[in-house]
Amino acid sequence: MANMNLDSLRTNLTNPQRVFLWEFEIPAPKGSGSSDIWVIRAQSIMEPGRNFEPIDINYKGTGGLRVPGRERYSHEFTVRILEGEDSNTFQAIQSWMKLIRDNVTGVGVGDPDLKTNAVLTKLSTKGKPTRRIKLVGMYPQAKPDSALDYDTNDTQKYEVTFSYDRWEEMS
Repeated sequence: MANMNLDSLRTNLTNPQRVFLWEFEIPAPKGSGSSDIWVIRAQSIMEPGRNFEPIDINYKGTGGLRVPGRERYSHEFTVRILEGEDSNTFQAIQSWMKLIRDNVTGVGVGDPDLKTNAVLTKLSTKGKPTRRIKLVGMYPQAKPDSALDYDTNDTQKYEVTFSYDRWEEMS
């Protein structure tokens, strides 16, 4: 367990962890036709959460006890991706989503051919990994509409919501 004494907290306050520097690594994305590992520097990302359902146990008319019950995950997280002029990321995600269900034929594939594992890596101010999270059984759940506006000279950005079975800390 991390050292959480007062001196340790004071020391670390001078170098706070940035919330915005994440790398998103997807090994051999399904449907992309590639065996390469994608490493995407996400503009924003939703860090996965976890909670436990409480179980209340009544005991002889007292206030009772509360114990942790079933573990719950949100099972989804959203990534804001910056697109390049080649549109490779967009095309690969669309190909991956086409595996879920082809919008023309209505046919899709099963979980083993659809899901993959991904890694989220939080980076320090010097670019060194400080935390790694493995997302198990991940696939793209939604790619909402993206506004394209001629009035702004901004980079094309869009969000993709991914679904996952569970997540775990990596050492």
